Amino acid sequence: MVRETYEPDNLIAGDEFPFYAKHRTIKQSETPLLRGTVLGKDADNKFLVSVADATDGSEEPRVILGQDIDASAGDVEALVYEAGVFNARSMTFGDGHTAQSVQFEPFMQNIKIVGA
Repeated sequence: MVRETYEPDNLIAGDEFPFYAKHRTIKQSETPLLRGTVLGKDADNKFLVSVADATDGSEEPRVILGQDIDASAGDVEALVYEAGVFNARSMTFGDGHTAQSVQFEPFMQNIKIVGA
């Protein structure tokens, strides 16, 4: 029998708003990505860390990564949140983004960020 320990990360901040999650393709990345990372989508419809000064479409935050992943060997399928209520202190923002700057982006309308 294998036993695992559950350690809450406080990413989920409430249930007063519906949550919606899907599996999406996460683009290959040099470094592991952590649950709670804000992702954008590039022209190839792959998700990667949203960085404010990107020019490939990923500068627009769209989803929140739902699990830790290692995409160093290539693209991976991973769970992402497209809607829900999230704790800003448990999120990771790419360069140029903050909880305040992504909260009202067009694709983030169904994502509520609290504790910013």
